[in-house]
Amino acid sequence: MSSHQTAPRLPGHEQNMNTPIESGWMDPAEYPFCTLLETAYPAIRKELEQVMKLAAWTAMREGESAPIVPHTVSLQEGGPWWRLFGLYLNGRPLERNCALCPRTAEILLQVPQVTKAGFACLDRGYAMSQHIGHHPHNYRIHLALKIPPGDCAMEVTGEVRKWQEGAVTMFDDNQIHRAWNHTAEDRFVLIVDVDNRQL
Repeated sequence: MSSHQTAPRLPGHEQNMNTPIESGWMDPAEYPFCTLLETAYPAIRKELEQVMKLAAWTAMREGESAPIVPHTVSLQEGGPWWRLFGLYLNGRPLERNCALCPRTAEILLQVPQVTKAGFACLDRGYAMSQHIGHHPHNYRIHLALKIPPGDCAMEVTGEVRKWQEGAVTMFDDNQIHRAWNHTAEDRFVLIVDVDNRQL
């Protein structure tokens, strides 16, 4: 597939059907806070392992803002889904959840222009359809925390990449993307969304 493709027109986003787009993947090396996240990987993963035990996850469907079910769930309940344990929303910390993850919360305070953040579980056997984000100025960071072996990856504007535990990937959330986990284990990342207008 060519590195250039025609940007599709999706509701609520200003995209020109005839505008070629480059790969939506970003270079984390250009953003110092990505190194900060990678350095903190052991502590962040340890806190993830604690919240994995809680029935405090929100079951989501890609491209939508409302949860699938109106209550939080455990990692064993229902699915396969995409589940979130939120830490930031609308640029503000979710205090109850941040209190359960103090080191992660401390690190997020050092990341500029955070709009949303949280632990994300891509259930085993779940595949996201193509979608784009809700915010027209959003870059999305994934810190890979617990990645199963096998067919578990992400595609942004036609380019597929796999996560590597302890490493950051970064992409433009307003480019077409999808993810899948065709393995026998769940996949976990820390998602951090940043407003790119003031980076």
